[in-house]
Amino acid sequence: MRKFFYLMLAAFSIGTMASAQNQGSRSIEYPQRVITNGFWDNWFVGTTVGTNVYTGNHDQHISFGKRLAPALNAYVGKWFTPGLGARATYSGLYWKGAAVSPATDYVRDVLGDGYYKQRGHFVNMHADVLLNISEMFCGHNLKRTYSFIPYAGAGLIHSTSVPHNDEVSLHAGIINRFRATDRLGVNVELSTTLFKNKFDGEIGGKKIDGMTNLMVGVSYHIGKNGFDRNIIKYTGVAQADLDNANELVNNLRGENIRLSEELKKQKDANQKPVVETKSETIMAPVYVMFELGKSNLSKAQRINLQYAAASIKMCPDKVFLLEGYADNATGSVETNKRLSAERTAAVKNCLVDEFGVPANQLRIEIKGGVDNMFYNDPALSRAVIIK
Repeated sequence: MRKFFYLMLAAFSIGTMASAQNQGSRSIEYPQRVITNGFWDNWFVGTTVGTNVYTGNHDQHISFGKRLAPALNAYVGKWFTPGLGARATYSGLYWKGAAVSPATDYVRDVLGDGYYKQRGHFVNMHADVLLNISEMFCGHNLKRTYSFIPYAGAGLIHSTSVPHNDEVSLHAGIINRFRATDRLGVNVELSTTLFKNKFDGEIGGKKIDGMTNLMVGVSYHIGKNGFDRNIIKYTGVAQADLDNANELVNNLRGENIRLSEELKKQKDANQKPVVETKSETIMAPVYVMFELGKSNLSKAQRINLQYAAASIKMCPDKVFLLEGYADNATGSVETNKRLSAERTAAVKNCLVDEFGVPANQLRIEIKGGVDNMFYNDPALSRAVIIK
């Protein structure tokens, strides 16, 4: 009688959840959310060439055209999210300026009117943090024609000409990226670099010297390019209700095991069974749910498997099927096949290694990515079902 009461209570709870599910059929989607990438995903390399203009104490006394010098950048970086990235950059070649004394560092020739031409070679190594404003405010889109990417960073600028001066450098700039293909971009970059004025050998006057750069080049994405969308649907069932239902199922399963063991003890003692003289343990399918992109078991799911293991071991002549699934709404075919295999292996290993189920009682079947199996919700297809 008690078993009948528990089964009726479980059926009522499941029916209540189904009703709430139907009431929440109007779902809300958040297509702008994406899944954080792996370490080897979304790396990029690039190079730019162009010109720089040095701004020191007396550089205004030389014409703008004569201050232009060639410049080169090369960099490698990674996008951690569609809007946040970082890169390590080499900048270099040489700069031109003007000085008031022939004894000043890097003087190469007489300019006239009491001024002298300067020229020095340099290397600037710096790290930059990049913000893709277009991705942050307009959503992730590999087909976007133009992206606005400001950045800022710091590094060390070193003179390869004698004397070998070194200064800490601060950087800021804007990258205008134009899409050529999903991986290849054409970049127009405007930037400025600031450092102490003694770098060019002239001390006094302005405390800060600078270098302005206008560059054009290309960047190329290597490894996986882009981010998978994470579409979340509101089904109308609160997480607390799902937790309560899981707890109820676990309690009913535990009560069923307890009653079965009590019946077995009565048979072993040659006593007349309280409920029936002959019983056969039949286990209902066990549902083990996983998070998006994960194959590790939570503590709650391990509790479910502990009860399932006890039921399986009570049927030593039966073989149980472990079906592994993933949802095809996210990830590639290969990724979903791998995930369903890893999830099935995790369940089998837990049953065998942790709860002592004989391995020959378990058979594995890999389903890969499938359409929504329950309540039109892809999250419920990330599971292993024991039958």
